[in-house]
Amino acid sequence: MASVSQTQPRRRVVNNAIRVVKSQSKDVTATATATTGADDDHEPKLGPLSGPGQVRLFSYYSPSLQAGEHTVTIIHDIYAPHTASTLVPVDPTKHLTLKSEQKFEVFGLRFSLPPGAVHQSYPPQGHGDHSEVLPHIVFNDAHMPWERDVSTKNPPLTTKPLSRNLTPWLALLVFTEDELKLTPDQLTAMGAGQTLPSTLPSGATSLIQSHTTLDVNMTLGNVLNLNTTSGFHCAVVDDDPENVIDRSQAVNMIFPSGDLFTSLFCSYDASWNRVLPAADKTGKIKPDLSRYKYMAHVRQVNQAQMPENSNLTGSTEDGMGEDEGVYSIIISHRSGPLNGLQHFPATPKAALPSVGSKIELPKTAIVHLVSLQSIEDNISLPFTDPTNSRVGLVSLYSWTYTVLPPVGANFIDSMRNIGAQVPSESWLRTPDFLLQSLKNNTSLDPKAVKITNRLYSRAMDGAFIVRYMPQTGEETIAFSRGALTPTLPKHPLTPFWPTESNFSTNLQIVDKHLGMTDITYSTAWELGRTLAIADRAFTAALNRLRHSLNLYATNATKKTLQGSASTSRGSSISNLKAGVKLLADIPNQLSDDSRAVDPVRLWTVSDTVGTVPPTSVRRSAETRSLFKSNVHTAMKNIASAQPTSDGDLLPFNEINVPKSPDWAIVLKWVVDKMYLYNIPAHYLISDPSHLPKESIRFFYIDPNWIDALIDGALSIGNHLENKDDIARQAFKHQLNQYFQNPLDETAHPFNPQIPVHGFLLRSGVVQAYPNIEVHAPWHPDPNAPWAEDKNIKTDPRTQVLRSDLLDKDILLCLFDRQPGSANFKSIVISQPPHQQRYTVAKNFGPSTDPDPKYFGFNEVEVEFRKVYTTTLPLADAYTPLDSRTWVEDGPAKGEKPYNLIVDEDPTKNRKIPVKALSHNNPPSIFDFECMSVIVPAFATACNNILTQEMGNFFTDTEPSSALVGLQLADTINYLHIKLADPLTPLPADMVTRFFPVPDITSGTSGSGPGAGASGAGASGPSTSGSGISVPTVTSTTVNPTSSLSARAGFKAATSPPAPASPPAPPPHITNTIRQATTSLASSTHTSSAPIPGQFFADAFQLGKAKASKADKDLPVFPNSPSRNIPLDLIFAFVPISPQVTGLQLHVVTIQIPMGTKSTDLLKTYDIGFGPGARMLSNERFNPLLSVFNQTTPIKQDWLIVSLVPRSTTQLVPLVHNPDVSFVLNQATLNGVPGKATCLIHEGYGIMDGTGFHNTTTGGNHIDIMKLAKS
Repeated sequence: MASVSQTQPRRRVVNNAIRVVKSQSKDVTATATATTGADDDHEPKLGPLSGPGQVRLFSYYSPSLQAGEHTVTIIHDIYAPHTASTLVPVDPTKHLTLKSEQKFEVFGLRFSLPPGAVHQSYPPQGHGDHSEVLPHIVFNDAHMPWERDVSTKNPPLTTKPLSRNLTPWLALLVFTEDELKLTPDQLTAMGAGQTLPSTLPSGATSLIQSHTTLDVNMTLGNVLNLNTTSGFHCAVVDDDPENVIDRSQAVNMIFPSGDLFTSLFCSYDASWNRVLPAADKTGKIKPDLSRYKYMAHVRQVNQAQMPENSNLTGSTEDGMGEDEGVYSIIISHRSGPLNGLQHFPATPKAALPSVGSKIELPKTAIVHLVSLQSIEDNISLPFTDPTNSRVGLVSLYSWTYTVLPPVGANFIDSMRNIGAQVPSESWLRTPDFLLQSLKNNTSLDPKAVKITNRLYSRAMDGAFIVRYMPQTGEETIAFSRGALTPTLPKHPLTPFWPTESNFSTNLQIVDKHLGMTDITYSTAWELGRTLAIADRAFTAALNRLRHSLNLYATNATKKTLQGSASTSRGSSISNLKAGVKLLADIPNQLSDDSRAVDPVRLWTVSDTVGTVPPTSVRRSAETRSLFKSNVHTAMKNIASAQPTSDGDLLPFNEINVPKSPDWAIVLKWVVDKMYLYNIPAHYLISDPSHLPKESIRFFYIDPNWIDALIDGALSIGNHLENKDDIARQAFKHQLNQYFQNPLDETAHPFNPQIPVHGFLLRSGVVQAYPNIEVHAPWHPDPNAPWAEDKNIKTDPRTQVLRSDLLDKDILLCLFDRQPGSANFKSIVISQPPHQQRYTVAKNFGPSTDPDPKYFGFNEVEVEFRKVYTTTLPLADAYTPLDSRTWVEDGPAKGEKPYNLIVDEDPTKNRKIPVKALSHNNPPSIFDFECMSVIVPAFATACNNILTQEMGNFFTDTEPSSALVGLQLADTINYLHIKLADPLTPLPADMVTRFFPVPDITSGTSGSGPGAGASGAGASGPSTSGSGISVPTVTSTTVNPTSSLSARAGFKAATSPPAPASPPAPPPHITNTIRQATTSLASSTHTSSAPIPGQFFADAFQLGKAKASKADKDLPVFPNSPSRNIPLDLIFAFVPISPQVTGLQLHVVTIQIPMGTKSTDLLKTYDIGFGPGARMLSNERFNPLLSVFNQTTPIKQDWLIVSLVPRSTTQLVPLVHNPDVSFVLNQATLNGVPGKATCLIHEGYGIMDGTGFHNTTTGGNHIDIMKLAKS
């Protein structure tokens, strides 16, 4: 068993099945184990996580070799002499030491990031969030923040035990526009006398600062010149002669003020006030980078419930689980600004800080990922003029976001709003306010109300109106819908729904209430055929399979027919006479006009079996049945897997090895389409209004739409059959075997998972969290925070069959269960563990405490969560541990002795005393002057509180970046959607999927699970004579939530089966009317007497509709046959007045005489390659052409035009058909003057519980004059 590539569709579903079967296989004798923590080297052991949604944190994950110069030293000590017996040196002082050194350099990133390095940043570019949010950035490379060693305080990686933290070479900083804005004079001074970057606009004389992120694009030559420019400082120097900097390389730089730079790289005194770092032995004061060692950590994440195409490109290591990735994260210790005056921090901290302009939110914040390389080595503090000086920092990545006021909406609010839509507006269809406008129609016209109600019903089923151009060429409208529907239609739609088709028009439905065509399934068929033809691998595989099936079945059938005739030499000789006679008779059969070899018709396949070539094994009914059986036998062998060690021949199911690679391609292609892969988005979301912004919409997958799509795909390559495509039936039968058999009887006793339900989520949340998780447990996960029962075991099947991003803000999820059923009670949409928010505190900003010593002064309230270093008790693992508040300025600065619970009524405010600690917390954890977390103080407070309040559950004595990252992380928010019990159980055909196909044993159609073969799943009872096994379910409406209003389901074709026989036309045209597909018992219902024709009939040349009767005569040229050019003849049928009421029209047949007599209209007409007939306006009918050669009582050839209703009942109310006119295109008159009479026959009937009954017939005729012209 080999796993499926990460880029393949359905990767998780197939790999999960492989993993389940493999884990319990008798061939597997050992399982892999892994431990957590660190080994003897500096790298952590990355064992597999326990399950979906799990995460493991590491303080750092440095590469084996960091960037920079390294030395390899080899020492070899040689001792001599020694005794031969013990090999112990006689004189240890006599030895030779050999030593060799080799220096080499590891090149790493410094001035830019490689493409694709950034996995995600938060807040997203251009979006907004509140002031307390600490921006962060996620890298796909887990090693990236530690690729360089930037601090002398970092211990060597070879030191044992390993250091708990390691300072990264990258830091994330937040700025306001005022903090980075440069004056034109400063920009000019930076580029004076230097070559400017080539990226600047033509004619630029100075450097240009970006208008959005306020960085300056410079060459490294410009950067190196900064240290000689007055008022500028920079850590980038060219002091390594062996690694000379390329001065032409472009780099982005930012320039904060000297005061701000000092506050970002200062130290703290015992009271946690800002002070300058201590001087080193040389007296130099270096910037302090120690705070940044807490702001970077690594997360190993289980990605099983995340969208498969959402850039899941985290690092992978040996020992990790299959659906896991390792990501490095850097958090900014600066937050966005608050409302109020802007402060300019000074170091050491001044008694009265200088203030600037007033900040009013919302305000733009700018985030820069900066390099810390060489800051310790090349910058000295303090600056001579820190207020006016500028310090250059290399910016490797940047973006902007909007800091929102406290009342502004953020992504958590967006999720709440989305959740509020369930269940009232949660279906994928026309918005409710538009539906309500249809429902509230106040028209007094009953006909208008009836039409509006029907439109409302169709819109509730997800249909919408599109422009449509039928074969007649005029522009009209039609109903359409994609694969996704708010209601679950019956499958198949009717007992006589086509199981296969060669033309998409066969799947069009006419809405009898509105007279409009529904092209939903015809477009699905066309799409399937188009997608199949566009896929060269699928088309080639399908054609090879067709060829193999036909070759095997033909040879096997011939062998069976020959029997023992060729078993001996004598019998072979005795059969020669019969063989010669057969060969001699072939020319006589081919000499018939119907068998004449016309080069134009060379590749035409006739509709009837009777015209199959005489030597074909498919010619007679007996041999055709045998041929069909052999096709299915061959297909069963092709669709099997390689034999097992026990010799068993099992169907190929994607987790075993296929016998035919071609069948594996076809099967995968078909199932991928059932998962909606590579289906264009406009076939899923029919109209943009169905999925508005910030919405979630649920849907069912219409199985009839999928059937039409797959039938269109499997129809390609059919060069032998025009009606009964045996190969296509064999393909579908083996697909049904795949659906109906468990993947493994023991390890995975479940059938393949096929989606039936899903939802679309369109929101900025998806864009902000592209790895958003979706959980849909078969049973509630006992370890999940939303779980109610902790003792339920998990199910091995995949929870979410497909989770993909259709666009940057649209998420598609598919499930194989009915919402609300026993195994599908909830859906949880959650933030991913490596893309959650990081925040300063629970409450942040000016205090609302009415106590005068606190009121108005800035404070932070931090909620500490539990962290376990030993056993994890599940009872209260997710409840907060403690909450503490710090007042950061004013006379009462320090930790408050209580937490204030604020009520709407101030008199009901409560003060909750905090727990007393034996070791006090730091008096300050946030610096409001420079809007930054005092990271060492915060880390100390975290460790202090956990150590004293967790007892033996937390035994760590040193704070780490993993702990800080865990405590700063905002609570992972999730939307929990509880699914109510369904109103109607899921039909059996949706539990076990199948394609309707004829039964291979009897030759009749069968569609239920197990039709024609044994298989898992129950099959519904067969409707007698209908040819299709239908589940015993009537109109189905499935509702996933109890509060959704009950309503009728899709009403497509609820009529009884087709008529047993059509109305009886004159004997000479019996074969021209479409034959019924069912055979019902005869009825005692009798037909009434014939009636006059209900249509006024006329015929004339196109363009002569308004001409006089004499001018409508058709011109013929008996003396110039070449002038008898083809004409477009209009046959007009308009209703007479009054008409007989209550009639159901079944067929209108027009007999047009053909021949060379004066009473014949046409000499001949090519029904195979001619342009044919088409309806002028009434699309309720199909005009079908045929030729009848009458022999008795007279010899006469007729062109028969049968107007047959498109409706599934084959009946149309006469009152709904004001015009059934059609045009016969390019008809050539016979050139003989005279009168030709065309006969008209009208057939009417009714349908009741016993079937179809003839009620009456009507007749008429048209006299057409052919006038001779000279």
